[in-house]
Amino acid sequence: MLDVAITLSVARVRMIKPKEADAETRGVYEAVLKQWGRISNFSQVPAHQPAALAGWLLPNAAIQHDNVKADPDYVKIQQLVIIKTSALNRSAYCMSHNVPLGRKLGLTQAHIKDQVSDYMGSLHLDERQKAAIRWAEVVTRLTAREDDDAFAAMQRHFSKQIVELTVFCGMWNYSNRLCGRCTWTSRRRTSGSSFRATRRRQMSGAKTYTGGCHCGEMRFEVTIDLGNVIACNCSICQKRGALWSFVPPAKFALRVGTRSSALAKT
Repeated sequence: MLDVAITLSVARVRMIKPKEADAETRGVYEAVLKQWGRISNFSQVPAHQPAALAGWLLPNAAIQHDNVKADPDYVKIQQLVIIKTSALNRSAYCMSHNVPLGRKLGLTQAHIKDQVSDYMGSLHLDERQKAAIRWAEVVTRLTAREDDDAFAAMQRHFSKQIVELTVFCGMWNYSNRLCGRCTWTSRRRTSGSSFRATRRRQMSGAKTYTGGCHCGEMRFEVTIDLGNVIACNCSICQKRGALWSFVPPAKFALRVGTRSSALAKT
């Protein structure tokens, strides 16, 4: 098993706990509870300026929450936009919340996997979903102004929703960057990774590791530098001690099992 010094991301800006909030912040926290049912770690950072948190809640309610029952297919598209934006920004915190939420909203594992990689060639995503994912990518990469084809695809499938999806993409770019920038890094030694290294030594640079599912039906190899990983501060990842890293498809190889079994085990 690995025994290695890694870089962890922890809070750089102190979060405002509900019991510490002043009257103005408590009023916004009440709105957060009404919309989400809890005060997330994310909410406790912009709460330093309550108007910033309140300003985030309003479009989130109007664009997504109000459409959950009225237009569930559109909400699935919104969730694909969130996941694509968060993946591009490598936001472990936002991915850890929104991938499971996407499943609850009806997205399949194939939807989620394909939108991260070759979404235009996907057999699981429809043309409307592909257009929205493509738009999220060009907006996030700041190339939307020059990409007439991406905008034309949006016009074929959406009307006023073009503005809504652009706003939504912007909101999650804001969220991803807030989560990513309001952290500081520290060094800590850890052991017990579920990956086994080919050699037992301190890591420096990319190496190839093997992993798989619990039953052994699927085995894979991944080439990655685990010297710099992300420690998400959500309650789920903290409870599990989970650490995040990301690899492009070219660095991943399935050695035992099939693509369908891999999707089922993910």
